Amino acid sequence: MKNFYRKFQLISRFPLWLNYIRWVYKKTIDDCVSLGCKPINKRGSFACLLCGVSGEITANEYFKFVLGINPKAKIWIIDLGKDQVKSVQKLVEDKYSQADIKVMKANALSLSFIKSKSLDWIDIDGLFSFFDEKQLLELFQEWDRILKNDGYITFRELTSHNPVSKNANILRDKVSQIYMSTKLHLHTLDELIRIFEKLNFKHLRGRSPIPLLDRYCIVKN
Repeated sequence: MKNFYRKFQLISRFPLWLNYIRWVYKKTIDDCVSLGCKPINKRGSFACLLCGVSGEITANEYFKFVLGINPKAKIWIIDLGKDQVKSVQKLVEDKYSQADIKVMKANALSLSFIKSKSLDWIDIDGLFSFFDEKQLLELFQEWDRILKNDGYITFRELTSHNPVSKNANILRDKVSQIYMSTKLHLHTLDELIRIFEKLNFKHLRGRSPIPLLDRYCIVKN
């Protein structure tokens, strides 16, 4: 995980990455409204989870977005990487010590420290590649537990749903193995839809600034 943290930090320092995540976070408001949910700025109390974080650069943009809309929001940040967690904890100590932020080293499949039906929003970016299909279902089941009835989940993922996206996914896996020393689980759009239907989620799918990395918003139906 240290290898992943150091190498991805090089990517996240590019201005294009910052522009990408700023666009993504703003777009989550439009997407949740399209599915009939109240966005951050229309809710009183607000609690959210960033599930997996590349480091302090991404976390800082997330904090600025959420706290800029709701300064009293409760924010959870989790990751399995020790270095990612330490970097974000230092960021909180240095810049956000007055905010209600919890940063923990934790497995996304086991979030017993978060109360059931307590979160308004869960966000992730490219995390699914680290889970096989069975684990992916378990992940969504855990999110379903901690999500409020009017809560929503947003994420970005490259799924195989045509020859172009399938080959792009295969190439992404090869690059990840070479550059990050990480083997990915490649998922199809059909897999995601099966999970959504099994858990009675309705979903919205759209494009993002990164080609083939589609954005999704899902809510309880």
